[in-house]
Amino acid sequence: MSSYVAKMYNPWIVTFLSVLASTLIYLIVASLFTVKDFRLGLILSVSIPVVIAFPISFIMIHYHRQINQQKLEIEEKNVELSQSNEEIATQRDLLEVKTLEAETANRNITASIAYARRIQNAILPSLRLIKHYLPESFVLFQPRDIVSGDFYWFAHIKDDTSQGKSVLTVADCTGHGVPGALMSMIGNDLLNDIVEVKGVTQPDEILQQLHAGVAKALKQEENDNRDGMELALCTIDWEQHLLHFAGAKNSLIIIEDGNLTEIKGDKKPIGTSVLSDSDPIFTTQTIQLGSKPKHFYMFSDGFQDQFGGTRGRKFMTKRFRRRLLEVHNEPMQKQKELLEDTLTQWRSSNNEKPEPQTDDILVMGFKINA
Repeated sequence: MSSYVAKMYNPWIVTFLSVLASTLIYLIVASLFTVKDFRLGLILSVSIPVVIAFPISFIMIHYHRQINQQKLEIEEKNVELSQSNEEIATQRDLLEVKTLEAETANRNITASIAYARRIQNAILPSLRLIKHYLPESFVLFQPRDIVSGDFYWFAHIKDDTSQGKSVLTVADCTGHGVPGALMSMIGNDLLNDIVEVKGVTQPDEILQQLHAGVAKALKQEENDNRDGMELALCTIDWEQHLLHFAGAKNSLIIIEDGNLTEIKGDKKPIGTSVLSDSDPIFTTQTIQLGSKPKHFYMFSDGFQDQFGGTRGRKFMTKRFRRRLLEVHNEPMQKQKELLEDTLTQWRSSNNEKPEPQTDDILVMGFKINA
């Protein structure tokens, strides 16, 4: 519209129209006056258009200049807008490159962690091996992340007795994910060396050597690293019908005849501090297997610490012990399934989005008959 108006009010067009108007006015005035008044008519016919055309031309020229100025400003804005669009496009392309790089790095990290999980799973003892010596048993193992800071360990040691001894452990390393998994691999290697290579089967001695091994591996005498693990460890002497237990902050639960007993471990963890000669050693507690079947449970703190319920609170140890009592008479595989269902329901009890898993979860249960 503005370009059309600018063309219409071009100064040359205005001059032409003024001349045309002058001619028309001249003819009109001439027709109104006689010959006697012709000179007056001529003067009026010339002066009136000039008087009219001059201010109109001035206004139109000023208006035309404003239109041109606005046109220049619009062109400048268009140039600035084009430059801004180019900058935005450049930033967008850069963001796309950065996003692609981040996605690639994330895929590589995830793939590396997934490979670490394969290694960790390969290191964990075979469930078939555990069931060979403990047919009535289960392992509930739910890492919070791809890899876990919780781990379980099992070995059967042939000694002077005909039946040998089985050593099993449930451990909870500091941290979870990759840091916890690295700590679990250190613990696994140390247990292999202490039990399978050196032949140590006494629980307190195993924990003592494990503690020293962690401190040495992490150079805890030279730095402030205080990583370590909490664990429960049992040695089953099949010949003597005895179960020996030692714990580093973790307990062993025994259920017999519907009665639950908790055998507490020592109050210090593996690693996290350097033992001196004056520090108390770990202690072994012995349970007679007797003539009645017994159910045994070792576990990390992940189950009890899981948030959920209608109020978004922790499951807690008291509720966990009560649930073990409720399910312990079921077959072992059924017990595992019931505990898994309990976790799922607890995390989803508030009818909103399920609570995320708080920590690695590990529960090992086994039954020893008379």
